[in-house]
Parts: sequence; structure tokens; C-alpha cells
Amino acid sequence: MAVPAIFVHDAGEYRLTDPGTVVALTATAFEACRRSGLSPSVLDDHTSQPDLCREPVTYQRWLIDWLERLDAACHLDGVARSCAQMIVPSVDSLIVSAQMLAGAVDALTPSSITYVGKTGPVEATGYHNGHLQFWPRLGDVPLAGRLLPLIAAARSLHFTAQPVDTEVVTTAAASLRVRARRELSRSFGPFRRLYRGHIGRRHAYTTLMLWWARYGVHHSRRCVDARYRSGNPTASCARPAA
Repeated sequence: MAVPAIFVHDAGEYRLTDPGTVVALTATAFEACRRSGLSPSVLDDHTSQPDLCREPVTYQRWLIDWLERLDAACHLDGVARSCAQMIVPSVDSLIVSAQMLAGAVDALTPSSITYVGKTGPVEATGYHNGHLQFWPRLGDVPLAGRLLPLIAAARSLHFTAQPVDTEVVTTAAASLRVRARRELSRSFGPFRRLYRGHIGRRHAYTTLMLWWARYGVHHSRRCVDARYRSGNPTASCARPAA
């Protein structure tokens, strides 16, 4: 007999007493379920890693094509491909999470789906501290909260959300000094060790250059050359044979 599937991202003050198969989506949720006397499972108990994790070539080709279509649809004139380093991680998170959640639902064949965690309207922006990653502690609704309703609708399953108030870490509360340091770190990060080496230097640091082509390489080489001229050891990874 099919039973409800209960996906818990953050239990908060919600009492986990509903019958069904409990799937903890985070370590915090797992411990909260255990403290409530439940025996939670995790996604890996019900489904395996998506094929793209084991054979990523096909997925990478699709992703490149998707970026090109995004660029054409939004008339970005190449910006989407240029910003792939920022866009791709969030797309990866979305695709992998969707496949894992859908795989767990298909394996459980539940009578309904319940989600316990933060809910809310679509965020004004997902841009946090220089990246587009999903970050629930900065106010983003967890991916499961967005994906499970779609997964349930695609399988004609009843979906219920149990909203939970969670702690949100805001940058507004940070002091002026902390915010100024954060902004300067993002702007001058590549130069920090270089400048520090000229001020009261007692120990020499070796700079290791980890890549040799594409994004940011010219700027990095200038930093390495400057350190070499100032007498600091430098090293680089050799380019592998084709």
C-alpha cells in the first residue's frame, strides 16, 4: 500500500508526526528527524546518482547548446557563453537536484508528497556575494521547495507544503568595516598576496599557477610575472600533451 513521501529540508518547530516515508534533505533535517524518534532516509537510499555524474560528456554538450540558445533567445551577443563560469554551477545544482528528487519519488511511488521547509515567493535575485548559487541561509527557497511541486504535478500526485520559518543570514546587519572588507576582497582578491609580500615581508611565498589558457589567464600571468620580478618563487602546471 502506497504511503506519503515526506521530504524534510528544515524541520524548524514543525512536529514530524505525520505517517509516511521520511526523506531528510540536509544533515540538520536528518538529526531533527532522529530527535523526534523517526528513522529518516536520504535521497541516496532511494535513487542513484544521475547518469550525468558518471558520464558527463553528453550533459556538457547539452549545456553548451543550452547556453547558446539562451544567448540567442535573450539577444545577449555572446554574454551567456562568456559568463558560463557563473551560470553553469547553478544550472548543475538545478539539474542534479531535479533528477535525484524525481528518482526518489519514482522509487517510492508514494500516495502523496509533503515538503517541510522554507517556502515563499520567487526571489528578486539569486545573486549573492558574486555568485548565483542557491543559498537558503541567505533567503533563497531551497531547490526542493521549488522542484517537488513540479514533480508531484507531473505525476498527478497531491502535494502539500508545510512552511517553516528558518534563520536568514542577512548582509545588512554586517558592520561597515565588514562590508567594506568584503567588497575590497572581491575587487582586489587576486592582488592580496602580491601586495602583502611587499609590506614587512619575512617569508617568501611560492605562487602556483593552476591554468594556462582561457578565462583570466592573462591577468594571472601578469601577477605571476610581477611576483617573479620581485624575487618570489613561482611555479606553474605544465600543459598536458594533446
